Amino acid sequence: LHSFPTRRSSDLSKIKAIVESNIFRQITISFDGASKEVFEKIRLGARYEKVIHNIEKLAKYRNSHNSKLLIGINFTIQEENIHELPKLVRLAKQIGIDKITTHKLSPDEVAYVSNNTYKKYTEFLKIAGNTASELGINFSGQIYQTKDSYGSIENKSKRKECSFYKDRKSTRL
Repeated sequence: LHSFPTRRSSDLSKIKAIVESNIFRQITISFDGASKEVFEKIRLGARYEKVIHNIEKLAKYRNSHNSKLLIGINFTIQEENIHELPKLVRLAKQIGIDKITTHKLSPDEVAYVSNNTYKKYTEFLKIAGNTASELGINFSGQIYQTKDSYGSIENKSKRKECSFYKDRKSTRL
């Protein structure tokens, strides 16, 4: 949705095509921060206000046409955005989002997080889940595992602790 023009007639035609085509049951937007600062730091090149504006227009058009189209957000859990997840749930309600799904940056087979990070992540997920429940937003997702908590993985000794470079150019596993 960050590619929709914001002040042109083709803007509405793209939204109409999505809502009225009956091809889509759900549209999902990658949205990794509740604040402009975090969102634009993670989603390089995206403009926070533009994406918010386009989601609002899509939801408004969907609602005015009694469409059953679900609008969802995919939130990739990272050290620099997990603290914003509860705030994102409230923002999602305001802009017309029906569903939020969290995802990990890497699969359990590849990486794990420390026990302290796991505790912090699960606390934010719990708060966000409770808030979503109160607001009527579907909420689900994944959480990283600790080194010893995912016993069914073969070769778990080859897994490395997940860490993130501060320059946002890469993720080290």
